[in-house]
Amino acid sequence: MSSKASVEIWHTILKYAISVPIFLDVEFIQARGIDQYSYQYPYWQAERIRNTLRRVCHAWSGFLKLYDHRFIRIDDVIHKRVPLTALPSAIRIDLEWIGNCSCAEYCNSVGDIYWDEMQDVWMGALCKYDTYPWKLEIIGGCYGREHMHALGPLVPNLRVMVSQEWGVIFAFGRIISDVGNPLGPQLSMSMCAAANLGTIHMTDPDLSMKISITSGEFPSLRHLIIDVDDMQEPFEQWEFHTFLQYIGPQLRTFHYRYQIHVESLDSSLWSILPNVESIQLPFRWTLSDIPKGHPLKRVQVAAWRILDHFNEESTWDSALSLHCPLSSQRKLSYARDVAWRYLLFEHPSFSLCIWSYFEDNDAHLEDVHGDTLFQYIIFLIKAFWKQPHRTYCRTPSYH
Repeated sequence: MSSKASVEIWHTILKYAISVPIFLDVEFIQARGIDQYSYQYPYWQAERIRNTLRRVCHAWSGFLKLYDHRFIRIDDVIHKRVPLTALPSAIRIDLEWIGNCSCAEYCNSVGDIYWDEMQDVWMGALCKYDTYPWKLEIIGGCYGREHMHALGPLVPNLRVMVSQEWGVIFAFGRIISDVGNPLGPQLSMSMCAAANLGTIHMTDPDLSMKISITSGEFPSLRHLIIDVDDMQEPFEQWEFHTFLQYIGPQLRTFHYRYQIHVESLDSSLWSILPNVESIQLPFRWTLSDIPKGHPLKRVQVAAWRILDHFNEESTWDSALSLHCPLSSQRKLSYARDVAWRYLLFEHPSFSLCIWSYFEDNDAHLEDVHGDTLFQYIIFLIKAFWKQPHRTYCRTPSYH
């Protein structure tokens, strides 16, 4: 360490150098959507920086070693790339299958050996390290209620649950509402796990949506994202009203991700969500339905859903006006749920259509990474000119 700066200052600089702004943030509103929140690249880039800085000197190496394994994929534990002992110290854990391996031992084996091993490793860790709290704040993926329930007592700092089955989330909440007195230490910690949850991303809302959840079950919940499989029957709007009637007033984000719905939005939803600042809806709706003074600032646009439902180019403008309403009286920010690079290369005509729709109406549109189309094009130009010079020939060389 330099004699010209205190150890504390150098520690602050190093922590800033290896920070991962969105991926390790527990406040969902910092991300523009659940897809960006699950984007792992910034973490691995920060890890490369951390490993480089560790080679500077012994003091830096010792300090930065404290930040080993902030994020762990259970797949890496199975393949012995990360030790099992690291799980309790991880800030974020991903339980989902990566799918980029073809090893004979697990990934290319017959039957369900891979999934069985993943669940065995997970349950083994929960049983082996059950005597003290884990550092876990964010978890992605789910093995079912029977494999997740034991997690509750171990994670008093849990803030975010991504890609979770509703049965697991519901069980976490019911621990609070069904508890009796006096509280045992394990049960008290289990209550904390649900009490501190601020973000829930639900991917399997099969359990009756007619059940209401209360602020007593999830007092810190502010961001709720519901992903419904296209093969499932859509939920009726009154079911959402019932489901949200108690928890709705405390929500700041509500994204209902489902295929485009021809039904018009029941405007009474705004009174159930009086404090929502970011929203995604599959219904037709208008900005005039929003009460005066409502704090809505951001609308998530389901670009792929619109394209899937309206496959005729002549219907795109009409579809956008119904599902992405604009108004000169109320300026909102709009964000697509996919990156420009995917939509531009997969469907350039629709990309230009959706860009023109917002540009003509003087509305701001960005993609899942927060880039406008102009910003993305500038990025492409810069990336192209940074490439090494290439020599092109008219005929292939066979020498």
